[in-house]
Amino acid sequence: MKKRFSKKRLTKKKRRQNKKRMSRVGGQRVWMYNGKLFFNNNEYFNGKDFFEKPTSPGGTENTIYGKLFGHMQPNIVSIYEVTGNSVKIEVLTTNILLKSDPNYFNIVKTKMREVKDYLQNNGIVYFDWKLDNIGIGSDGELKLFDFDCSGIINGGKLLNGKDLNGCWSYQQALRQLGNFTDPINIDDYLFEQCFAGFP
Repeated sequence: MKKRFSKKRLTKKKRRQNKKRMSRVGGQRVWMYNGKLFFNNNEYFNGKDFFEKPTSPGGTENTIYGKLFGHMQPNIVSIYEVTGNSVKIEVLTTNILLKSDPNYFNIVKTKMREVKDYLQNNGIVYFDWKLDNIGIGSDGELKLFDFDCSGIINGGKLLNGKDLNGCWSYQQALRQLGNFTDPINIDDYLFEQCFAGFP
């Protein structure tokens, strides 16, 4: 027997559906909790969706986003705002790099190499190279994001080594390379490891 809904109940259901559709219109605050994305229709940033990530005041990631704020590199996530305890960045489409086309992988590697060189020239070593940290922006460009396991360098020296004790990729490189601890060369090594299986 089919379950029948009253006109009033259908109206409520339709209202919920409309509200859900409307929640994707325009820019809004987006954040993650327990692996799920949540949206706030009452908060916007110049008509664009944004992801708000908590950061430690004066911490590595907060400092890096501050250094990159206003950057012109097209393959780094757009940064909308940096405060003492959070950053607001563009929302990216992720988990899209499972394509088998060798040309596509070559494009990814070429663009990310340009990002790596840009970051190094600006005193940042990314370290955490993996496909999970690459997404696609609303402009269709590949974008690197997530700097919580990255390093800050000055004069060839790593300034935040203690902050990287829990970063698996960096610690793995130290184990593989032994006493070889030049941060730029470690970054180059981890980049090549990430893309080693590509055509």
